[in-house]
Amino acid sequence: MDTSGESLRDAVEAGVFLIKPNLKELGALVNQELLHIDQVAHASKSVINNYKCEAVITSLGAKGAMLVTRQTILKVTPPQVNVQSTVGAGDSMLAGIIMGLCNQKNMVESVQYGVACGTAATLNPGTELCHFKDVQNLYPRITCRLTSS
Repeated sequence: MDTSGESLRDAVEAGVFLIKPNLKELGALVNQELLHIDQVAHASKSVINNYKCEAVITSLGAKGAMLVTRQTILKVTPPQVNVQSTVGAGDSMLAGIIMGLCNQKNMVESVQYGVACGTAATLNPGTELCHFKDVQNLYPRITCRLTSS
């Protein structure tokens, strides 16, 4: 689920497998106006514990994303790239995650692939989305730091 505001709150109250908020959207969900990147794991755990949601994948712009589940905290970081536009980067990231999951990849690989897709989208001007060759080039350069909780 990639939405914000009341729609996001309604979704987690009804029950969803995963949500993909950005930092501002996650902050609003946990009633914390200025959420800092160091607070993402705690805020995400709060969502998982207080709502019907199994995974929170927070997009962090150029800093990548953070995956939080009941058992896992994963920080996924892309390489620095020459950003042309950020339009559609979050949508590309979510599409990559879903594609990974549909292709039987585990959650870590899927989020890594999603970050590669989101980053690849920023390489193109305007509203042009990611290109497969860029995703393939970026994927092995995505770093992951996994912490069990």
